[in-house]
Amino acid sequence: MSTASRVAKNTMFLYGKMAITVGISLYTTRLILGALGAADFGIFNLVAGTIAMLGFLNASMAVATVRFMAYAEGAGDRALQREIFNVGFFIHLGLALLVGVVLYAAGHFFFNGFLKIPPGRLVAAHTVYYFMILSTMVTVMSVPYDAAINANEHFFLYAIVGVGQSLLTLSAALIVVHTMSDKLVTYGWLMASINVIVLATYRIYCHRKYDECRINYRLYFKKAVFREMFSFSGWQFLTLSVQMVSMYGMGIVLNRFFGALLNAAQGVAGQISGQLAAFSNTMIKALNPAIVKSEGAGDRQRMHRATMTGAKMSFFLNMMFFVPFIIEADYILSIWLKHVPQWSVIFTKLVLVQTLIEAFSTPLNSAINAEGHLKKVSLTRTMNYALLLPLIWLFFRLGYPPFAMWLVSIFIAATGLSILMYFAHKQCGITMWTYFLRTITPCLAVFAVTAGPALIPHLLMGTGLARLITVSFVFWSLFVIFVLYLGLDKQERRVIFRIVGNSLRRFNIKK
Repeated sequence: MSTASRVAKNTMFLYGKMAITVGISLYTTRLILGALGAADFGIFNLVAGTIAMLGFLNASMAVATVRFMAYAEGAGDRALQREIFNVGFFIHLGLALLVGVVLYAAGHFFFNGFLKIPPGRLVAAHTVYYFMILSTMVTVMSVPYDAAINANEHFFLYAIVGVGQSLLTLSAALIVVHTMSDKLVTYGWLMASINVIVLATYRIYCHRKYDECRINYRLYFKKAVFREMFSFSGWQFLTLSVQMVSMYGMGIVLNRFFGALLNAAQGVAGQISGQLAAFSNTMIKALNPAIVKSEGAGDRQRMHRATMTGAKMSFFLNMMFFVPFIIEADYILSIWLKHVPQWSVIFTKLVLVQTLIEAFSTPLNSAINAEGHLKKVSLTRTMNYALLLPLIWLFFRLGYPPFAMWLVSIFIAATGLSILMYFAHKQCGITMWTYFLRTITPCLAVFAVTAGPALIPHLLMGTGLARLITVSFVFWSLFVIFVLYLGLDKQERRVIFRIVGNSLRRFNIKK
């Protein structure tokens, strides 16, 4: 099976999951916001953000484990895969214990006056924090299993488990709506329980399905593999630690200046961005093993093609949902949520713009990780991310409104893209001019010729469902045409037409 066909097949599995889970997730958010209220919803997002901010230790090793497992799969080295899995497993076991201790100790700092939480909700927030610690530790320990599934490209499992997780989350939301107990605490322990169930499922599947998932410290733990993975993850740790502290620290800075209600607006924007970007992230999840395996097999040309095509498809998939939402955000939020938190609309629009910029960055980052030399790019990206929180703090101190936070974040994202373009040119051979000309330019051209006309009915019609439908119809009609004949090159069009043709033929056979 060709790389394009394999990526398309895996993407379809994951999109099937998304078709079911996105609607469930958005409805679940509506239920939870209504049940908890803006203040408790803001507290939950603040606590969850704090956990994620301090969980960056796991993120660096997760990237390393996924990269090395996929690289070994591409090279066809089964023995190396077992060694990588065992090294990753024992590293993450140690990290889980370390993260648990660090988070427990950090809780005393956060809940003793640093975070602005109403006095009557401190006990509930503290309890939710402990549930999140448990969930984080389980997540850390499950990274090697996630890496094995990625390397083997068995994404059908993600689709099945993802649907089950969404249904469990919806059930949790319904329980929270009707419970007589503290709703915030109930939601916290239910979400932690769901994560434990999901991640246990992955572990059971991997032990039964994959030969490389054999735990034997004496036989498979190799110091040379440990040193190589730890060196790689060390530079990932530097970049991701500053990135995650900066991104999640935005919520803390916002809380310090404006209180928990603004964290509710940030939570709404994050939920919408995450759900709408899920289609793009799904495609990247399916594409990433192909990029790393191509590098592992020594096929640099195929890696270049996968990276640039992946960036375009990521942008277009985001754009397909983002543009109508950005144009009609006020109306959509008003019918989605019973009570729209203040600043939610402008926060949502700006975070979607940032996500569009980052769509160009993710495949470049995958290519650089596949190549393996991270020292210079990590140092440069770290300095860029380190500017985020000081700049936001400065703008707030000068009296700028809350949305200034996202304007600063957009600037940092654009700077980060430039950095990745430079190092992809230096280390992977993807020249900056080629990337700009073949990837960014056609994407921006499609954006200009489709978003502009979609604004016309928005300006001429009154607010309502008819305007939303008209805006979406105008945009999507132009989008399909211009993506095919302006956004994609001939080779990419042939791949798309071949995939569509194969799908139609299979459908006819089944009929």
